[in-house]
Formats: sequence, structure tokens, C-alpha cells
Amino acid sequence: MKIKDLIKKPRRNAPVSVAKSSDNPIIALREEFNRLFDQLMGDFHPRFLENLSAVDFPKVDIKDKAKEIIVEAELPGMDQNDVHVRVDENLLTIYGEKRQEKEEEKSDYYLCERSYGSFHRVIVLPDEVEADKAQASYRRGILKIKLPKKPESQRKSKMIKIE
Repeated sequence: MKIKDLIKKPRRNAPVSVAKSSDNPIIALREEFNRLFDQLMGDFHPRFLENLSAVDFPKVDIKDKAKEIIVEAELPGMDQNDVHVRVDENLLTIYGEKRQEKEEEKSDYYLCERSYGSFHRVIVLPDEVEADKAQASYRRGILKIKLPKKPESQRKSKMIKIE
């Protein structure tokens, strides 16, 4: 018997077979690892695996009103003293740092957790903003910054009669 006789020759137009987990223990093992990893990780997506930029945090709403621009930033769990706001010419910068330490010692265990994180977000402001009159307030995780516009640039509205 020759080696050629042991090797199956593929038939032309033969359907492609897809290995199923029940057919192959290696595929079954891989599927089980994938299932366990997905179950373990859940909705958690590590930041280092994503291409994130400063645009992602903090989330902001920018409202362009007639007399002012209002910027609201969501900063849940942040302390007011850990958040800083700065205006340089036409750039609004929101930055901060959060540090948490938790230490707990009982007779049968010791727990020590630390987490650190910082962020910054830069928003380009229009030239019509009076930066020196900006005001900021912080309440319940929402940072609200009011930036008044120069009087000559404030939009004036007028009712137009429809004929």
C-alpha cells in the first residue's frame, strides 16, 4: 500500500464541512473558554483595549443660549475639591483626579483597595465668550459652567409677523 492511497482526495464541488464542538474536543474546549471569559468579563471592557481619547470623559452638554454658553459635565462620584476648571483665551479645560483608598481589617481577613484616576477635557470656545466672567457650580455630580457672551455678539431676537 502506498501513502497516496491513505490520503483522501477532495471531491470537486464537495460541500465544505464545518467542525462542530460535538465533533472535536479542541473546538469544544475553545468554545467553553470563550463562554467562561464572556461570563467573567460581562459588560466590562478594559480601557486599555479601546482607543479612547479625552473626548470620552467627562460627558458634556454644551448649550448655546442667546446671552451665554452653558457647559454641563457629568462627574459622578467626584468631590468638588477634586475638580478644576480653567479658561485660557478660548479654551475651557475641565480636569480632576480621584483617589480612593479602602482598608478593612477583621480577625479573619485583611482588605486593602486603592484606585486612582485622572481626566481632562478641553473644549474650544467661540471668540464671543467673556472668559473673565465665567462661573462654575457643582451639585450632585453635575458641573455647570456659565460663560457669558460679549454684549455686541449676543443674538437679538425679533418676532416676525406672518402675512
